[in-house]
Amino acid sequence: MLLLLARTELNAGQQEQLRSWLAQVDWDGLILLAERHGLLPLLNEHLARCAPDLLPPYWQPFVARYVEATAVSGLELTAELVRVVAALAEQSITVVPYKGPVAAALLYGNLALRVFGDLDLLVRERESVAAGAVLERLGYHATFGSDLTQPRRHGAPGQYAFRHPERRHLVELHTEATLRYFPVRVDFDEFWSRLQPAPIGAARFETLAPEDLLLFLCVHGAKDFWERLAWIADVAQLVRRHPGLDWEAALARAERYGAGRIVRLGLALAQQLLEAPLPAAVAAHVRADAAAGSLVQQITRELFAETSSFEQLVRRFWFRVRLHGRLGGGLRYAARLLFQPTEVDWEAVRLPRPLYALYYLLRPARLVWRYGTGVMGRARVPDLGNFEPTPEEVVLRMLELAEVKPADVVFDLGCGDGRCVVLAARQFGARGVGVDVDPERVAEARARARREGVADRVRILQQDARSVSLREATVVLLTLTGTAHLKLREKLRRELPAGARIVARRNHLGGWAPAHAEEFVDHQGTVNVLYLWRL
Repeated sequence: MLLLLARTELNAGQQEQLRSWLAQVDWDGLILLAERHGLLPLLNEHLARCAPDLLPPYWQPFVARYVEATAVSGLELTAELVRVVAALAEQSITVVPYKGPVAAALLYGNLALRVFGDLDLLVRERESVAAGAVLERLGYHATFGSDLTQPRRHGAPGQYAFRHPERRHLVELHTEATLRYFPVRVDFDEFWSRLQPAPIGAARFETLAPEDLLLFLCVHGAKDFWERLAWIADVAQLVRRHPGLDWEAALARAERYGAGRIVRLGLALAQQLLEAPLPAAVAAHVRADAAAGSLVQQITRELFAETSSFEQLVRRFWFRVRLHGRLGGGLRYAARLLFQPTEVDWEAVRLPRPLYALYYLLRPARLVWRYGTGVMGRARVPDLGNFEPTPEEVVLRMLELAEVKPADVVFDLGCGDGRCVVLAARQFGARGVGVDVDPERVAEARARARREGVADRVRILQQDARSVSLREATVVLLTLTGTAHLKLREKLRRELPAGARIVARRNHLGGWAPAHAEEFVDHQGTVNVLYLWRL
């Protein structure tokens, strides 16, 4: 069903099939899969056209808020793109936006139909220092842990990322040096010679030619193992929007950059899953690559799975090897990605300059620790959601909603740095139990409890939230993903005592009707939707 929804237009037969399926669908599963794969705005669009009355009432506020937030965020980021590009142009810096607002406008025809949360800009490496200075004058702060003006320790980071502390916008500068997932270093001068206009409303930008955008989209999707259907939809939309695309030039260019199989893989996924209308000759060329076909089968098996085999280092490495057309080239490509340090490696371990070469050994060691080897078992990667700090004022409001008292035991499932349970102990006198699977977060949370003087009332457990006992809990805080909340729902029903309260931020519990829901605007202007249940 999601494969049908991942396109902007449906013919009459497809609309009828959609209505038939919607009448019997598991709405919890569909909504959360659509959110996970970046397709909730498209789902809402098709519902409005084909079946406006079928969305259950308990999901209507969530979908409405999500779609509205996507549209508002898209408009804000587009306005910010205009501001940033204009400021860079004043300094004669050539900047090329792609993905984000440009992809939404050119591929989907609507900023609100594609989910994006940052601005991706291509700039030449030689202009990166000047571009960074412009962003700093606009109020942005570098997040990649190094000074652009200083000599690099070992290569460039994965991107030069800058965040605005007030607007919270993220701008990522990508250069020839940072695009490390291209098998061959890109030549921006070549791409610049083919730039095409990209109007968005009254704004005018220049962006990649469609043949070049195809290459960049496929490299980006392969970088992250094509784990989101929205990335495959981008390729399918590009094919649909550009029936006159110069396929000979596009495929030859991909081969020249060592990305022939990467592009064939992206096209095969778009055609087989989303019926992208490839010309017969191109489709035959794609089918002739047996290795790409095998990778399509692997990705298709993984796309909607609970856990991915790409969480294991050996599988990740072998996937990179197979992306290259030749074994030797694939091994060199995968080895470069395995050993070349990134900004994360630099920040995790600070070495004196004479020992910088050790970063090349520390990186694979860190990856083995994080992902395992494929022999050592599952990856050490949380699957209920990554750590995203909740502002303390939002935590305080969540505790107020739960009416926390000194006699309460407050559990925070996925506690991160421990701020929720520490605040419950410090402000309300309650006992707190934080649960997190990440040892780094656990250490951080325990240190926070000691620092705040509440270590005697706060316990931090390194454990999966699905296995911890909730028998003593009277209040549970949830700030995880929507999928995670649904995974925990039956556990909450089974283990929590009568009278317990559950407070969730952003994502509710599907068919459980909350006793109370509200929108809380924090000091940065972010709207936090909070839900309260009483058992």
